[in-house]
Amino acid sequence: MRLQVRNKLLELLPTIMEGIQYVKKADAKNALPITEDCLLALHSIRETLKKSLSEGRFQYYNEIITKIEKIFDEMIIDISEGRQFIESAQSINNILYTLNQSLQEESEVKLEILFLPYKSSMWDSLESIWLAAKDDPSCDCYVMPIPYYDRDDHGKLSKFHYEGEQFPNYVPITSYQKYNIVKRRPDIIYFHNPYDGYNYVTSVAPEYYSNFLKQYTDMLVYVPYFIAGAYRNAKDAASKCLAEGVLNASRIIVQSEVLKDIYIQNGIDPEKVIALGSPKIDAILNYDKYTELPAEWKRKINGKKVVLLNSSIGRLLNEPNYMIDLEKNIKTILNNKEIVLLWRPHPLFEATIKSMRKEYLTSYLKIKNHVFKSDNGIFDESKDASYSIIASDGMISDNSSLIRTYIMIGKPILIMESSKDIKQEVMLSCDIYSCYFYNNGVTVESFLEMIIENRDSMREKRISDYKNSLVNTDGSCGFKIHSNIIKELL
Repeated sequence: MRLQVRNKLLELLPTIMEGIQYVKKADAKNALPITEDCLLALHSIRETLKKSLSEGRFQYYNEIITKIEKIFDEMIIDISEGRQFIESAQSINNILYTLNQSLQEESEVKLEILFLPYKSSMWDSLESIWLAAKDDPSCDCYVMPIPYYDRDDHGKLSKFHYEGEQFPNYVPITSYQKYNIVKRRPDIIYFHNPYDGYNYVTSVAPEYYSNFLKQYTDMLVYVPYFIAGAYRNAKDAASKCLAEGVLNASRIIVQSEVLKDIYIQNGIDPEKVIALGSPKIDAILNYDKYTELPAEWKRKINGKKVVLLNSSIGRLLNEPNYMIDLEKNIKTILNNKEIVLLWRPHPLFEATIKSMRKEYLTSYLKIKNHVFKSDNGIFDESKDASYSIIASDGMISDNSSLIRTYIMIGKPILIMESSKDIKQEVMLSCDIYSCYFYNNGVTVESFLEMIIENRDSMREKRISDYKNSLVNTDGSCGFKIHSNIIKELL
């Protein structure tokens, strides 16, 4: 039995009780129609329970309802013959109270939970919640990847994408063409794209914007697809805190108490924001299941050290010389024959160039082709970063959410932006300032030597500082989110 069905039944019981109170004060002419209405309500409850419960549980309730009906029949006779029926009315109220308690505690009540990822590469932000929910006998879970579109250079929806076939084999996928949200009205919806129509590069299909979703569920839960970085002040985070999906969500899951405070400072209702961590941390702790690398990767790696180069959209859009610096760093890495370059641009990197930086496209394609052809270069086009994380021995990265995932596996990181010196100046929604920084004198060349020589003097401090800045970094985040949301809904 669905939770919403149970709740509708519970709403009928006070109506029946009110009817009894009315009958106690009314004359026979007015009392009899009300008692008949009460009997019709009981009949409706019986029929709903018969359709919604197992035979054993239905029989339990059927006995209760039959007992109430018998008393009602006696009460109708008393009313017709002008006799007192106060004891009968009290007996019905007592049994209705028992019925109410039983429905409240009914073990066969099921919650329907709908997960709405759109890119398979971002599934790690929801997966551990799903793992907890699917193992909960009180829940029926559906993973329904939703379509999305690229935007052209005029901002219009252009190329259609659907990645339902790209999720891990162990995740049962429900087709968006077969699940009707309006009719099903899931009890809980989890989503991870908060931008609705305000993302300039991509857009989920408009029928899945949050203002639509919130109309058809009692609990719309936003879980960010990224782990947030540090902010100089709360205002710097306003664009993320005030996105449409955030405003429309019933609950917002954040990774730390500091980030919760940032949302609140930006005007979000404190009751909506819950600091329970990031499921992406759960995912990185279980990445050992992705150990089988592509054959071409294995051939090129062949016992060499691997450096992951992670390129972000932020620097691409904000630094005029970004493509020049990118080409220089790639050549530096490829020229070191003891190292294999594993280049992973952001999944939307090329789409962003085509949409917002078309003048960079020729340079980008030239660099990409160079990496493809090199003996010690690998271009990672996989939807999931897990292969790159497992294969690499260290990472060079722009400021990126991938840093805040990668840091948990203990491998060294060279950050090409910012500086460790700003740690005291920012709001630490997570602490990555015990990584190595290019602006603090660690060059690409010296970092490569560290990788080759297995040196990493900051490892313990880096991991400790990071864990201390977040909550639930022990792999329990998904379970705690699931438990908390269920508790709030019930």
